Amino acid sequence: MEKPIPLAMYSIKRFGASIVETDLNIIVKESLKHVPMLRLKTLDLLHITIAKAIGAKSIATLDKDIAKKTDVIKDIMGIEIITIQD
Repeated sequence: MEKPIPLAMYSIKRFGASIVETDLNIIVKESLKHVPMLRLKTLDLLHITIAKAIGAKSIATLDKDIAKKTDVIKDIMGIEIITIQD
């Protein structure tokens, strides 16, 4: 993708989302607590942990690894995963 930042900014505006700040040190520490249960790749785990930290009730993703663990993520993190099912 040549210009990901303009696409991200467009998407934020288009869907009425907002940019929030969080402390990465806290996120990493919290993520480490969930490694054994969620068994996700690092960036996927950080994505889910940040969503929880900012109070998101759900996230939309096309990531297949996250989609496979929808029920576990809901049970452990309390976050609904919205995805396209094959």
